[in-house]
Amino acid sequence: MSRTVEYPITRNGIATTDTVAVEEPLEIRCGDRPLAVTMRTPGDDSDLALGFLLTESIVHRAGDVDAIRH
Repeated sequence: MSRTVEYPITRNGIATTDTVAVEEPLEIRCGDRPLAVTMRTPGDDSDLALGFLLTESIVHRAGDVDAIRH
């Protein structure tokens, strides 16, 4: 999956492209309950969700999470 995209721009009157990071929303849920939506560059979504749960003290260690699904 591409994490950057070439975006057309005009710089000093000259048409060119600029490389920008792709961002997409990720909804984090606990069971069927929506918990949060965060913007992220796609990839490593499971690690991001687990880190979010840990830093927000929703879980206290990785072993508190039964499963992570995409």
